Amino acid sequence: MEKDRRFIVVDDHQLVRSSLKAIIEKVDGWTVIAEAENASSAIKLCHEVTPDVMLVDIYLPEPDGLKVIECVKGLNPDIRVMAVTALVDDENVLAALKAGADGYLDKSETQDNIAKAILRVTEGDPYFSPNVLRIMKEGFLKGRPNESGDHFAELTKREKELVGCILEGIVKEKELAAHLFIEIKTVQKHKTNIYRKLGISSLHELLQIGEEATF
Repeated sequence: MEKDRRFIVVDDHQLVRSSLKAIIEKVDGWTVIAEAENASSAIKLCHEVTPDVMLVDIYLPEPDGLKVIECVKGLNPDIRVMAVTALVDDENVLAALKAGADGYLDKSETQDNIAKAILRVTEGDPYFSPNVLRIMKEGFLKGRPNESGDHFAELTKREKELVGCILEGIVKEKELAAHLFIEIKTVQKHKTNIYRKLGISSLHELLQIGEEATF
């Protein structure tokens, strides 16, 4: 049985909000406590109630959903926020990560996949739809010019392999160890070294840098 969780769904289309609510409330203990059709209403709601998770369409009428994510994370970093969109491109993936999103969900996914995505983010893990991960990994492997420089120059070959796996959506230490045929303690050591070399302290920061990567 899942733990009780409180949700807010933010989307300018009633049909989408109703569909997401139906998916969420199929799980015992999960409740949509509020809905919003625009960014201003969503931000106001977060000053009145405290959800555990928010699903936010990034293409809202002004201001957009990115502003909602930024405000919510500034208000309470513990609220898990999933960016939801029908349009996926590298610019908006990066913008959502910078705003503080814990996941990026493509609306075209099946209901089963959407349910799994929400569960993953609710449990504290990041989730990115397969096409989003593809964009992130292509940026990591191929690189593109940017003002941030080569973030990963100091990483060893194995550490880069580990980052590549994470950008494919393999984030749990047990899964990383199995995928790379190494022990969990070795995964933990690599992650510690990666975080130290990059000057970061969280998986979310690593995902953001991975999207900005240049090789």
